[in-house]
Amino acid sequence: MKAQAGMGTLILFIALILVSSMVVAVIIDTTNLFAGEIKEKAKVSEERVTTSLKIVSVSGSVSGSGLDTLYIVVEPLQGTINISSMVIELVMEGGDASYLTYSSTGVYEEGHFTVSTWIRMRKPSTRPVPFIEEGDMVELSIEFNTVQNQQKLGPDSILTMVFFVEGGIDKKIELKTPSVYPSSGSVVLYP
Repeated sequence: MKAQAGMGTLILFIALILVSSMVVAVIIDTTNLFAGEIKEKAKVSEERVTTSLKIVSVSGSVSGSGLDTLYIVVEPLQGTINISSMVIELVMEGGDASYLTYSSTGVYEEGHFTVSTWIRMRKPSTRPVPFIEEGDMVELSIEFNTVQNQQKLGPDSILTMVFFVEGGIDKKIELKTPSVYPSSGSVVLYP
């Protein structure tokens, strides 16, 4: 009788181990499935979060009593940035915001910025312009007298610029122009 009870307990114990191992196998398979999806989504999220511009420098061209053209040197920190989908918001102290989009013609138009110079392009033959990626550097140009009818940027002015990057982090900088401009030439505004 004791032997039968022991055999029954042993059979239940073995069955419990078999069922537990099947449950563990299902949990491991499910975990592996989700782990692959999580890694893929994390990579896409990381690219979106880290896609941003680095503003290398901002300078302006002086004519008369103010700056009439801004030259902004930018490079991506990581990821690929489509310049044609980028929007630049300009707010002069006491003025309304202007929103500028990319002009592919290279000609200044009202409400647009252009790429005036490709300073560095890491892999020029492998992608279309106006996409820039890590390692590239371009100079963007904005002409003030055509930007939403705004006037030249005078001395002691504050200009706020926000670069809206599609699928990435927006970049905001604030510039203050010098108290006195040279009679002609250029002025460094940032950094």
